[in-house]
Formats: sequence, structure tokens, C-alpha cells
Amino acid sequence: MAIAGHRTEAESILNEMVHKREAGYYPAFGLAMVHVRSGHRKDAIEWLDRAIDERNTGYYSFYCDPIYDSLHSDPRYHQLIRKMKHAS
Repeated sequence: MAIAGHRTEAESILNEMVHKREAGYYPAFGLAMVHVRSGHRKDAIEWLDRAIDERNTGYYSFYCDPIYDSLHSDPRYHQLIRKMKHAS
């Protein structure tokens, strides 16, 4: 989203998701997806870590989904892969 020039829209969606999570529950995995698409690599990795802990449906897809390619150069990404394999 943000990468395609829709940063304001992505930030709005992200804020809404965070608000919903604070008000009850919203999966960490969804927040990770918005962060990675917005170019917030550090935040994306932190939310992916939470998603693994929560075992959200689809949390494992970051391992093979190309939208996460921008995270591959980050050593923390590889730590998450190892954590995910141990959580299975």
C-alpha cells in the first residue's frame, strides 16, 4: 500500500487496527502485514514475533510470502524463522 504511494491510507488502516487490538483483539499478524507494506521493517518484525507467540492463523506465511522479501536481509527475520519452526 504505502509503497505504491498510499502512505496516508496505510497509516489510517494501521491506526484503526491498533485501536481495535487495544479495544479487544486484533491479530498481530495483520498488523505485521500492514507494517511491512508500509516499509516499517522493525515494527513488522516485532508484530511477526507476537504473531508467532499468538499462533495466529496464517502467521507462518511470512516464511514464503513475497511481500516479506524486504525483511530477508534482517538477521531478526531469520531468528523468527527458527522460532516459528520450534513453535510448530
